[in-house]
Amino acid sequence: MSANISDAFITRIKSSTQVISREAKQARTLHRVLITLALVTGTIATALAGIAAANNEAIITDWPTTCWIVAVFTGTASLCTGLIQQFSLSTRVANAEACLGRLHAIDIALSLGKRETEPLLDEYQEIIKDYPACFMNVEV
Repeated sequence: MSANISDAFITRIKSSTQVISREAKQARTLHRVLITLALVTGTIATALAGIAAANNEAIITDWPTTCWIVAVFTGTASLCTGLIQQFSLSTRVANAEACLGRLHAIDIALSLGKRETEPLLDEYQEIIKDYPACFMNVEV
């Protein structure tokens, strides 16, 4: 394979890695924020309801207000959990990490020059086939 094709391939690998890394980081951050928010708001709702029930009195002014506050915290926790599921964040993060691992392996093989470019091109095509969602924003 010519040096120009190899150089273009190296550029493509690096570009793909940068785009997928950026998107993986965004997905990880969103996943982390939503999980944390769900845990915190769910815990607060449980604590407020539990304390009110144990003391048999409203925590904040009256029962309707206490119930509304618990409902808001519970609803927020449910919404966060639903968003994680709806956006398949866990799967997106896992797939992006696996895809990046394979791209890094190709990048290392290219930089060491220990393998022919043709099998690496085939591997790159396999990665695209295995993780098409990861390549949605990668320029072709």
